[in-house]
Amino acid sequence: GDPGRLFVMGHSAGAHMALLVVLDRRYLAAVGSDASMIRGAIGLSGPYDFLPFATKYIRSVFADTADPLDTQPIHFARADAPPILLVHGSADEMVAAHNSVNLAAAIERLGGDVTLKIYEGRSHGDTVAGFSNLRHDDPPVLEDVARFIAAHPLVLSAGDP
Repeated sequence: GDPGRLFVMGHSAGAHMALLVVLDRRYLAAVGSDASMIRGAIGLSGPYDFLPFATKYIRSVFADTADPLDTQPIHFARADAPPILLVHGSADEMVAAHNSVNLAAAIERLGGDVTLKIYEGRSHGDTVAGFSNLRHDDPPVLEDVARFIAAHPLVLSAGDP
């Protein structure tokens, strides 16, 4: 994609992957690039700080991982990452909100550009349901994502209209 226009976003496991791509330099380096090709990242209800692996399911997902820290986006927090928006519901029982709170705090401590939105009383699915026409303002995820993107203006290439 055009690095002046590319934002990555994911929900739950997709947020985990999106933030690993943006924070762990190895992923983009493996394809001859770096995070400068990404204008910003948006994580909705993602697992970013979940050691130790508490459930049998999570242990099975990451069973072949040589170093458990490699699975944790928080381990790769850095100041020079693209701007990041983290969105979470306070009542999320699938992926606890501390994942977003902790990652935001780590990036902020390092001087990075991070915005954290915690929606009081909202669950895991509510953050993605906020994109639905039926619930676009409850919680206001779509509005917050649009505001985040607008706050990080697109960089147009020469010749773009």
